[in-house]
Amino acid sequence: MKTPTENPGGDLQAKPFVDFYKRHNISPVHQDISDLRRHYERRSALYRHLGISPALVEGRSILEFGPGSGHNALFTTALRPRRYVLVDANPKGLVETEALIKTRFPDTGIHEYVDCLIEEYRSDEKFDFVFCEGVIPAQVDPAAFTRMVAAFVKPGGMVVITCVDSVSMLSETLRRLMGRVITRPGMDVQQQVETLLPVFAPHFATLGGASRSVRDWLIDAIIHPIWGSIFSINEAIDALDDEFEIFGSSPHFIRDWRWYKALHGGAERYNEVARSAYLESVANFIDYRVLIEPQGAEHSSRIIRLCDGIFEAMKKIENEGRTELLPQVGTDVGELAELFSTCSPLTSRSLAEARDFFVQGAASTDFGDFRSMFGRGQSYASFIRKGLLFDADRPA
Repeated sequence: MKTPTENPGGDLQAKPFVDFYKRHNISPVHQDISDLRRHYERRSALYRHLGISPALVEGRSILEFGPGSGHNALFTTALRPRRYVLVDANPKGLVETEALIKTRFPDTGIHEYVDCLIEEYRSDEKFDFVFCEGVIPAQVDPAAFTRMVAAFVKPGGMVVITCVDSVSMLSETLRRLMGRVITRPGMDVQQQVETLLPVFAPHFATLGGASRSVRDWLIDAIIHPIWGSIFSINEAIDALDDEFEIFGSSPHFIRDWRWYKALHGGAERYNEVARSAYLESVANFIDYRVLIEPQGAEHSSRIIRLCDGIFEAMKKIENEGRTELLPQVGTDVGELAELFSTCSPLTSRSLAEARDFFVQGAASTDFGDFRSMFGRGQSYASFIRKGLLFDADRPA
């Protein structure tokens, strides 16, 4: 019996992401910042979706967990915060982060670089903003990890996290499984990259807004083993429900038509509204190329059930070598194709191409419409910590 931290290649892990990156001395999360204005505009668009205007960051304190190689921190630094703490246990990534920031902002004096695991970071300080991007999904206990990260937010402050569910990452899940079929057991990371590059580079090339290299994407999204749990936006809301209220998201799917004057005395229910909006929008997380009208609770539940099953099968195939599950994956993908046949024919055709790969064999398809099918992938959510910053009973 294999342990939960062992995949068929013997790639033992104690900590998701960190051990894989450290073992291979990599930080496969580099962003293309050759056009810095474009990079800043992308980050500005994200912050807009999350409800963060530039003026809100100026003069504030920032804590960022897992900054990667520092590309996103460049933009946040440009907004002139008062204090900026960056925590990462990947030495290569932290060194690259410090070097990049010092190159662009040599004299700010606001940064502190902390080399430690996120769960081992200790501080009595509470921050205006806490960022944790691309880290929480795939942890062993994402909900507990999220609460730990959010504990450093002051009342009225904001935590920004990323979420991934089985629907939004279905296209990557299927490509991971295709990669297991195409590569040979015993290949190291670079051998896998060279084998998969000619297969999946044409897929990646269809993403006009991609900001990192195809090689980094292959390592991080297709080859990097997953044995933890994914984490949907609704699961994030549940994890933080006692102390936080969701504020914004990217994609920006939350709609609230209620009259603001009625939102008081317990009637606010922002998290409840967001949960409903997420379920109504599930079909739109599977394929970024289309926008689908709400399909109802039963349709959404069937999508989630099938995608959950495919994701769990992928983990068993990766970590336990259960390749006999591949035909069932094909069957489930075919059922998904039927579900989308009316509401999104393009998605349906793409899923049918993926089904053929698993049912008929790798040589039976050229991927067709699936080549350009990607889900919404990593979604963002911002949460405000509850707690009034004023005393309504205090005399004026």
